[in-house]
Amino acid sequence: MDMESLDDFFSEFSEGMMAILAGVVIIITIWFLIETVIPLWSDKTILLVYAFVLLFVGVLAPIAFYISELTVWPDLVGKLITGIAIAIFIVLIIQVVTSHGSSELPEIVFSGLLGLSSSLLMTRGVLVPLLGTERYLERSETFEEDLEEMEENDHEDQLERDFKYNTEKDEEDTFDEEKYPEEENEPW
Repeated sequence: MDMESLDDFFSEFSEGMMAILAGVVIIITIWFLIETVIPLWSDKTILLVYAFVLLFVGVLAPIAFYISELTVWPDLVGKLITGIAIAIFIVLIIQVVTSHGSSELPEIVFSGLLGLSSSLLMTRGVLVPLLGTERYLERSETFEEDLEEMEENDHEDQLERDFKYNTEKDEEDTFDEEKYPEEENEPW
């Protein structure tokens, strides 16, 4: 399944629903780390390191995938970082299996998958709508429209003021015969 189809799947959910799901998955991830992964510290410290690296890589992959929507970085950079994160994920799983066997593998892989799912929901449901460039472009377009409208209104107001000023000035310039009656016999 490619990420675009996954993106289409998530577009069916509202941003609020994805934010709620992200919160739930984050709490489950923290609980899983405390209850299952941290007890590995007493037995094999390297497994704990692997679990946290997989968690970090799982969190990094969705953020990198949506990096073009969150920042001004091009989409290609985000896909490159996502590919590197997936490769690190696979290499670390192979390393755990070859070095320590598959007895602790489910805990370590599950911590990475929980990190991936919580980050995907958080990035797609909260960060992209909140910080996304589409929002920025919408806000900048709205700002530009408001600015054009203000400039147009200012121009119209200026035309009205100029017309009013010129009309008043023309009225002042006209000769008022009642005020100054013209006498026929007097020379200039």
